[in-house]
Amino acid sequence: MKLVYNKPAQKVTEALILGNGRLGAMVYGGIKKEKISLNDDNFWSGEPKDWNNPQAPQYIPQVRAALLKGDHVLADKLMQKMQGPYNQSYQPLGELQIEMSHLENANEYSRTLDMQKGVVTVSYVIDGVTYKRTAFVSYPNQMIAMQLESSVPGKLNFQIKLSGAHQRSLQIAAKNLLEAKGKAPAHVDPSYLDSKNPVIYAESPDGKGMNYATFLKTINADGTVTVSQQGITVTNATKVLLLVTARTSYNGFDKSPSAQGADCEQLALNDMSKLAGKTFEQLYKAHTTDFQKLFDRVELVLGNDATKGSMSDYVSSFKHDENPWLAALVYQLGRYMLIAGSRPGSQPLNLQGIWNEWVRPPWSSNYTININTQMNYWPAESGNLAECHQPLLKFVEELAVNGAATAKTNYNCRGWLAHHNADIWRQSAPVGDFSGEPSWANFMGGGIWESFDFWEHYQFTQDEKFLKDRAFPLFKGAVEFSLDWLIKDEKGYVVPPFTVSSEATYITPSGYKGYTTLNSGQDVALYTELFKNYLQTCDILNKRDALYDSVKYVLTHLAPYQIDEEGKIKEWMEPGLDRPKPANRNHVSHLIGFFPGRQLILERKESLVSAVQRTLEIFGPGNSNWMLGWEINLWARLKNADKSYYMAQQLLKKFSPNSVNFDGGYQIDWQMGYTAGVAEMLVQSYDVDENGNTIIELLPALPKQWSTGHFYGVRARGGFEINMDWQNGVVKKLVVKNTTSKSKRVVFRVNGEKITKEIKGGEKAFVL
Repeated sequence: MKLVYNKPAQKVTEALILGNGRLGAMVYGGIKKEKISLNDDNFWSGEPKDWNNPQAPQYIPQVRAALLKGDHVLADKLMQKMQGPYNQSYQPLGELQIEMSHLENANEYSRTLDMQKGVVTVSYVIDGVTYKRTAFVSYPNQMIAMQLESSVPGKLNFQIKLSGAHQRSLQIAAKNLLEAKGKAPAHVDPSYLDSKNPVIYAESPDGKGMNYATFLKTINADGTVTVSQQGITVTNATKVLLLVTARTSYNGFDKSPSAQGADCEQLALNDMSKLAGKTFEQLYKAHTTDFQKLFDRVELVLGNDATKGSMSDYVSSFKHDENPWLAALVYQLGRYMLIAGSRPGSQPLNLQGIWNEWVRPPWSSNYTININTQMNYWPAESGNLAECHQPLLKFVEELAVNGAATAKTNYNCRGWLAHHNADIWRQSAPVGDFSGEPSWANFMGGGIWESFDFWEHYQFTQDEKFLKDRAFPLFKGAVEFSLDWLIKDEKGYVVPPFTVSSEATYITPSGYKGYTTLNSGQDVALYTELFKNYLQTCDILNKRDALYDSVKYVLTHLAPYQIDEEGKIKEWMEPGLDRPKPANRNHVSHLIGFFPGRQLILERKESLVSAVQRTLEIFGPGNSNWMLGWEINLWARLKNADKSYYMAQQLLKKFSPNSVNFDGGYQIDWQMGYTAGVAEMLVQSYDVDENGNTIIELLPALPKQWSTGHFYGVRARGGFEINMDWQNGVVKKLVVKNTTSKSKRVVFRVNGEKITKEIKGGEKAFVL
């Protein structure tokens, strides 16, 4: 479980990533000049504000009237009047630079990310001296550590500097201790906007914007350490430990970080003070014990056990003969990113995880909740990392607080909703600044889609307290909004007054390329999933009231899916609307009910399943990395091993011998979609039998390239944990644990047979 490289990183996509959920580091591994990019997941531009648009309700009947007249041009223009300001951007915290006194002429160079331990090592030999750096980011001790050492005493000579785009001061705080302080911009425009003044700072130190403080401490057993306001100089040392702590003034999504902010300086100093007297070995052990406890829960081996080698060897072997070792390694890279980037108490993973070097990052490095944020968490439950799911669940609960104000102000509705973009301030209103394309700016199903995560967490954990205390209130609010928003059309179907299909453009028979429509396949999927999840929750919790009855009625009157003349699921329900050719090959949001949802597939209509396949054939493969990740899962649900593997193969082929994340904008969603997709190819558990027992299907989409392997510790819905060995495509050993306290019957589809087992709570069953 190591990514090993034979040369330093030259760009951000090659840097080795570390994290404890909150703090992130990107280690480049330079020989003469080491660069470590620093991040704190709380460090964003801007402050809380009111993004809602009180003028929006007046346009609701106007948009519908325009659509009923067939005036799509007017409908789009009116939709833009319902928009509001753009959200804010995730910011880089700073940069740690180490300049060694030796030259670049190194031998035996190696840099390694040990995913099992969450540790990066860099080593090389110069003039017979071995130089080694060991770095990690600790969750138990909330700090970043790097130890530098030389094999020959007194050979370490280097200078350290702290810098950053937002750094305002650097001072000596104490012996061997530097403090850097800075302030985020009060506002940052998205990178895709062409604006004259995109980054705005407060004029005064006390003005708007989030503050931060970073401390750097040097601990040495020998040699000399000199600290100045320019940095730290180390001479003639053998072993030096660098410790970094950092905090921001973020004090909650609804509090001004400037006027009501936390004391970041004191918090960061407290973190450093807690490290006093602790050795590198003690810090290392605490970190690796904590990290391995999560990482070691799941093991995946495809083919024979891989021999040790560099990433170059893995990439070359895959491109030469499709050796499956790389596929298994990259599966675990997704789990690694979850552990490193999303821990209890942290923010959820954004578009770039927690690793960002840009002041104006691509797409603001925000939470894009029309697919990307959701995809980041697809592998959390199956990958046995339920704790790492918690930051997103808390985020959605807080988003719902602001979403209630948006529902009332923008739509005169009860409940809550969220749109296309969100940020650390939990922006829930439409963005676009009155000129954005409605297909993304006005998409209003982000909150409903995010509610899926609550149902999934319950499905995998069977935690009824969670279902009652957290999931039910969230579902209820989303349902209340939906019931207020939906109307009956002239055919008697329950539909939205108007909608869009996420980031998709239609062309009308007259040639107009537009966005707004009366109904969409995406809406059918979203409302069906929400209402059925809500009703099942009420059934489990034995809650029956007028809202329950209303949902049952509306569910039976929702407009159904339609199949168009090409045999695919219809994206826009109005006659004559379809994607222009060649079609946008990203976003198949009308297939949400097939994956990550399940209600479309549970309708058990062969015509709909065939239409899903036809949709993927016409629109695929995607021309973005994250879309390929989605398609792995969709084809796996279709039980099509060849197509699912092909999509995985397209991603694996993009790895170079030196890359960690080949995505130029550093989005990590493709990685998480890939990891979830591998699990979906090997284990599926979305279905139940006529008695409500979980059905677990083993190797439903196993490609011939993975004909032999094992998968231990993977989770399935119903509260089950699975260990499985297979050879030549046949499961040879299957051990299943019931992680709940109740006895459960479960149905296995394995090797073409159906096996039913009852497993007592907390016990294992040997199925095969």
